[in-house]
Amino acid sequence: MKKHIYQFISLQCIFLALISCSSPPQTSASEQTPPVNKENVKDTSAGYVIPPATNPTPSQLIPFYMPSPLVFTPLPTPLPVYPSATPFPTPTITPIPQIIVTSTPVYYTYTGGSLPHAYGGMNYALSDSPEVTTIEPAYNSTGISPTASFKLTFSEDVDKSSVEDGFVIQINTDQTTGTSSAFTVGYAYGNKGANVYDKSSYNISWNGENKVTFTPKAGFALPTDKNSNKIPQYRVTFKEPFQDKSGVYSRAIAHLDDSLPEDGPFRVTSTWKGLVPFMVATDGDAPKIDSVYITYKTTIKMKFTEPMALYTLTDNIYNENLIKSLAYELSIDNVVIPAAIDSALIDETDNSHSTIKLTTTVDLSSYSTKTLQVKIVLPLSDPAGNEITNENDKYKTVIIPNGL
Repeated sequence: MKKHIYQFISLQCIFLALISCSSPPQTSASEQTPPVNKENVKDTSAGYVIPPATNPTPSQLIPFYMPSPLVFTPLPTPLPVYPSATPFPTPTITPIPQIIVTSTPVYYTYTGGSLPHAYGGMNYALSDSPEVTTIEPAYNSTGISPTASFKLTFSEDVDKSSVEDGFVIQINTDQTTGTSSAFTVGYAYGNKGANVYDKSSYNISWNGENKVTFTPKAGFALPTDKNSNKIPQYRVTFKEPFQDKSGVYSRAIAHLDDSLPEDGPFRVTSTWKGLVPFMVATDGDAPKIDSVYITYKTTIKMKFTEPMALYTLTDNIYNENLIKSLAYELSIDNVVIPAAIDSALIDETDNSHSTIKLTTTVDLSSYSTKTLQVKIVLPLSDPAGNEITNENDKYKTVIIPNGL
């Protein structure tokens, strides 16, 4: 019994010695020795206690011997609970501000010169002002159909009315220079900058708030010619700056000079432009008489296979013989009636401008059920200068109905 008590007391003494080793003796800076790598300490039958978080020298190692057999005192049950002197604070969660990404990009005003086409990614918009970033037909394109639609995409949502009101097609070549001085039919389209068509000549459709298509109405094809050297260059531009949804205006437009890098709202090349030039294709197809019908006892209408007149904002284009009464001959049952046509006019009720209205000097109701023939007897051409030369295309017949 006494032996066991001595062993227990010896074990407690060892534990006290270990506790005292956790605080190594203080030494001055001059007495401190360099740290020792623990791997250099040789293992012996005695254990070594290394004070935690220190780099002891061999002289600081305290040998001890474990009693054999070891006797452990059971811990009390239940274990005591010691309250914390300072409770842990409740964690505070600080929310991170949400970053909202919208489909409308942010643009920065660029005041330098030309930029590589790759700058700006999928389009060229680099300004805080609204800009045209894509357009069809493309810049300086050629061979465009006279009835082509114009599709514009803007850098942001725009005020639709300001875009529609400002849209315009103009002449981009000066008639005093180059070979395109006039059309074959004699249309003098004026100097560079003359207006050809605006919104009144187009059906307008929007895709969202930043894409618009201008489709020409029937009878409003762009003037062209059978001779390519007489076709002027056209341009898409705006009469005045348009606005975005916030009322910010587009860049100022310089119509008469498209060589400056910052002269307009079109960002469809590596520099800003005030206009987009293009060339239309030639027209080499001659018209034909499509049909003839009687609408009144003194009224005949002759419809052609294509528009015979074009009404632009600057001038009207048609062959002068089109509205001459002497250009048409009238016969009934193969008998020519002299001076039967009193007047010839372009029919205003036909928006395609493909119909001629002929007023007769005779009462056609007196010739019911007889065959009426209307024939073109003077040279007649379409606005592109294509003359009707085939004899079979110059006339049409119709049976005069009863009850006129």
